[in-house]
Amino acid sequence: MSFQEAIQYRTELHQLAELSGEEIKTAQYIQNKLEDMGFAVRSGVGGHGLIVDISSGNEGSVVMLRADIDALPYTDPNDPEKIEAIHACGHDAHAAILLAAAPEIRSSLKKGTVRLVFQPAEESLQGALAMIKDGALEGVDIAVGSHIRPVQDLPFGKYCASVNHVACATVEVRIDGKQAHAARPHLGINPIEAAS
Repeated sequence: MSFQEAIQYRTELHQLAELSGEEIKTAQYIQNKLEDMGFAVRSGVGGHGLIVDISSGNEGSVVMLRADIDALPYTDPNDPEKIEAIHACGHDAHAAILLAAAPEIRSSLKKGTVRLVFQPAEESLQGALAMIKDGALEGVDIAVGSHIRPVQDLPFGKYCASVNHVACATVEVRIDGKQAHAARPHLGINPIEAAS
């Protein structure tokens, strides 16, 4: 998959912007592209959601990669009664990235399964719950989602913690170690190793 194809996906998805729960053209576009690549697509998951399982054929973890596909409502300042859907939050890019990654994942996967999830209705906070109800998380060991931030560009190759705004739960973990002499570490429990 070329970088130019990924850009093309994003350009085409950008023009299909649809509000939460109305992602009919967007879902059909993604499904068509995935099927053209030879993937079996499960559609209608949690509304207009799509799932593709890429199996290595070997045992291993099931890792889910998720991209949202809906757009935001935009009120035209010249016509306050007119509300349009626009991709102002980067969901067109999220879907394009996952689409472009699909054939690369298939060709390089050595063990386990990667589940691609294209989630509708993220902006209304309904899509994830609906997809979970329809079984999107069944068998999943690790779920990964990302979110770009189009209003704050970073130079290529740079990463900034302030742009990482992801949270889904708070977990408190207590790790009790056991002291040991540095010459006899096997007699102790190093909490730093356990924590990392």
